Amino acid sequence: MINVKQSKLAQAVIAVSTAAMLATSTANACTRYITKTDHGTLVMRSADWAERLTAVAKVYPVNQQRESLGAQNYAKPASWTVKYHTVTIEEPLLFHNLAAEAMNDQGLSAQALYMGDSKPYTELHKDTGAPAVNQSDIVTFLAEKYATVAEVVAAHKAGEFQIAWADEMRNSGARHGLHYSVVDKSGAIALFQLNEGGVEKVWTGDSEGELRVMTNSPLQQYHVEYVKNFDLDNKPYGDNVPASISSLDRNLRMLWGSMHQNYSGLSYDETKARQQQVFDASVVVPHGIQDPSDNGSGSTYATWLTFQYNLDNGEFITRNLQTAKSITFNIDDTKSFTEVKCAKIVEQADANASEVSWGNCSQ
Repeated sequence: MINVKQSKLAQAVIAVSTAAMLATSTANACTRYITKTDHGTLVMRSADWAERLTAVAKVYPVNQQRESLGAQNYAKPASWTVKYHTVTIEEPLLFHNLAAEAMNDQGLSAQALYMGDSKPYTELHKDTGAPAVNQSDIVTFLAEKYATVAEVVAAHKAGEFQIAWADEMRNSGARHGLHYSVVDKSGAIALFQLNEGGVEKVWTGDSEGELRVMTNSPLQQYHVEYVKNFDLDNKPYGDNVPASISSLDRNLRMLWGSMHQNYSGLSYDETKARQQQVFDASVVVPHGIQDPSDNGSGSTYATWLTFQYNLDNGEFITRNLQTAKSITFNIDDTKSFTEVKCAKIVEQADANASEVSWGNCSQ
């Protein structure tokens, strides 16, 4: 028998907690979801924003010398040698060639997603003395240098690198709040965030835990708190799972949707399709849908692109949701490069190219 008073009290607690977090949570772009399957660990992420986004794939050859420019507030800008063959996805239109995604041939990938709640704390971050990597470079730095999440976490703890949180994203003219995750083919995950007071926090977990999903503001501890308001294990029909496009609700829905996915016994194509189905149903934002947490401003953060790739076999699929066009390459296709190469993968998809064409990055 249901205790009506207790039920109403529980609903009130959820309502108050939800309202408090939604007051600071907007959509603010992008979702990342990790799935460990019979055919390898699959990564899927969206690129969402109020204005159109695109993507350029870029490869630096192994053994090339790299330097992270733009670390003005740090004594020692990072420099490194490319150790592992890596394909990086850069965003050239709005984010000044920020490295948003990178995958190496060891089965490690890294992602940059927006985290507006960190922005007020960026100027408070203190130089640790470690080599500093600009936020525009950290994703490709991690993939070009390390083979596993454990290596990344250990290197960070040992002072081999620091994220230059206090610096402007290169060429942007402004500080931005971002956060970063790194994933390997074992399903291990680490999440780097900047918290109150400019204090960095590193979350670690795997594809079975809550870190399998990554969205945007608020910070991870508040996502965890929000999810506790919902008994997701006992919601097979998704009743009372919120439908807004806020980052809190997208994270919640993706966690819920992924809990009900069974990838065993499927072909590879069926596996990719099932991941895409739950991703699209849970977090893709159609154009024109408003974010209710923006207090009636009419703001939206539509999904422009999705990337889906396999950390075991190196396949990488880019999908343009504006045109319903897609294109695929494999990291093995790029291993013969002896100089820096680029490919405008979204443009090529829209032109109905059957395969990715690589060329000079200045074109």
